[in-house]
Amino acid sequence: MFVYVMFLSACHTAAPKVTVEERTVASKTDAWTVDVQYRVFASSDEAVNASLENLNVQLERYVSAMSDSLKVDAEEIFKSFEADSLPRPSWGYALNVTDTVYMATSEYVSVRLAVYQFTGGAHGMTNFVAFNYDVENQKFLETTDLLDFEKTVAINNLLKENFENPEQCFDIDPTLDLVSSINFSASAAYFTFGHYSLGPYACGPAEVTVSLKDLGESFLLNVAK
Repeated sequence: MFVYVMFLSACHTAAPKVTVEERTVASKTDAWTVDVQYRVFASSDEAVNASLENLNVQLERYVSAMSDSLKVDAEEIFKSFEADSLPRPSWGYALNVTDTVYMATSEYVSVRLAVYQFTGGAHGMTNFVAFNYDVENQKFLETTDLLDFEKTVAINNLLKENFENPEQCFDIDPTLDLVSSINFSASAAYFTFGHYSLGPYACGPAEVTVSLKDLGESFLLNVAK
């Protein structure tokens, strides 16, 4: 009887598995180049899969909107050169999207998109966008769902303590008001700071990892199960 009860308990608590698949979209003309790679999520559990499809749709809509917008802008700018009989630039617009999956379970998914765009000038720019998703409640999480901002001073101290700057390139301490995106796993929160946030463009972006143990009650989700 004891073994039978334990077996039922184990079956009851087993969480549905989430599978991850990469999507790639690539196209090119004289005016623009688009190279997009991102992950979508699925599960054999019907309810979990239905919720994950909601996330997949929003990811696809976002990258499609970025791609469509860049293509329209590129076509317009290069047509204006032709209309004004100006020499056409040797460069074209570019969009490159990659992702980082920090967590993908039947409870939460946390993904960061790195969206690089070049539209002329000395260099392009990369923006970081977090998609944090509560699978059970089919809810996209805001930063206020992740962190207790009444504890901003304590969180900022943890960001400073965990900030790695071995070459001393960055000259500004990381703080919540400068963060570009926040993601999480079962063990840590990840704070991404984009170009120019903490120093010159040449320093690049920065990511600060703070353990959930150190964050304590400042982190509002119960993901470390």
